[in-house]
Amino acid sequence: MILNTSVYCQQKISGTIIDAQTENKISFASVGLLFSNSGVTANEDGYFSIYSTKSFDTLIISCVGYLEKRMATNLLSETNVFKLTITTPKLQPVFVNSTPLKNSVLNKYSNCGNDSYTTSGTVIQIAQLYQFQTPKFKLKKIELCKWRGNAIFRIRIYGLDSISGKPGADLTDSIIEINSTAKKIVLDISKYNIWITGGKFYLAVEWLEIPFNSNNSKSNFQSLKLYHPFLSIAKNDDADCSDNSNLWYLSYRRVWQKLDTSICRFLISVDIGY
Repeated sequence: MILNTSVYCQQKISGTIIDAQTENKISFASVGLLFSNSGVTANEDGYFSIYSTKSFDTLIISCVGYLEKRMATNLLSETNVFKLTITTPKLQPVFVNSTPLKNSVLNKYSNCGNDSYTTSGTVIQIAQLYQFQTPKFKLKKIELCKWRGNAIFRIRIYGLDSISGKPGADLTDSIIEINSTAKKIVLDISKYNIWITGGKFYLAVEWLEIPFNSNNSKSNFQSLKLYHPFLSIAKNDDADCSDNSNLWYLSYRRVWQKLDTSICRFLISVDIGY
């Protein structure tokens, strides 16, 4: 099992996150401190509390479908209300096909294996690059392996940043959320009408660091709080591993970085139509 360790903090900042227009509470937004590189997930009612040892930091609030919000912590009180603005809706391309779409499976795997990856707080998303020789195709289905256990998590779909090669802009404003105890999950995403027009895209898994997902463990006689899902992986010593250069992780600093080089790939396949 591969995991990441977290940073423990002291100074408390708390608040509730709401929609700026409707004032409805926003569930499971990501809340982080830029310089401390620590964070939490707001609960179902949009409430969070976070701790920092630094006298000055930047609070970052992010949620799919909303503009990211950044604020200096020295301007905040102990209890706050944070209003997020909805992003401009993304217009998906419309294609008319005179014949039924052909099907293909990207990142196909035969079994769920025995190795897994999770986080204890510093990693909030992992992203894996997918590509196909046809530049235009539709995402239809996701199949992924994880350890059995309660898990609520989200799927994100990103374009490719042509300059850095990292995950780029969100390709859908929809919240794609999974709540399952199963080891193998099959999710139909055709209803989101996500078309890839450049031949490449990233699929990411976003952890929700909430009590429902927590799993206490011990490593070197120290207690660790880990979070479900524990995603199944193939390691570099697996026979079918050829390239691990397309794996990235996102921390609370909101910067994509290369993932641990001992991992070859995540066992997440994507069915496409072209």
